[in-house]
Amino acid sequence: MGMVFVLLLTLGLVLSSCGQAPIPQPTEDEKQAAFRTVATCLEQNVDGLDDGTSDARTIAEALVSVCIKAYRTAALFSASEVPPRLQPAYLEQVRARWIESALRTVLAYRRVQRRP
Repeated sequence: MGMVFVLLLTLGLVLSSCGQAPIPQPTEDEKQAAFRTVATCLEQNVDGLDDGTSDARTIAEALVSVCIKAYRTAALFSASEVPPRLQPAYLEQVRARWIESALRTVLAYRRVQRRP
């Protein structure tokens, strides 16, 4: 894990030297709205994607694909708090966690569906 983090930081430093402009600072309301948009997208699409028999991770991956625009916006907004030279590495770490939030949504949905 530590080696991966160092690698991501190194990659971020290399990419930041390519003249990447810093991400504009969104307001707190914009950040919260972006996170709500991700949650709403997941909740609105899980029913149409989950057949109840496929692997939950497979459904989560499909959810991430459907909600990719919302995820990207939220990630960019959260990255605005990170120093510009570290933003590329930060964004890679955030992207790696997208599947986790989608998987939690799928599992919660399945728990609710199983209730009598």
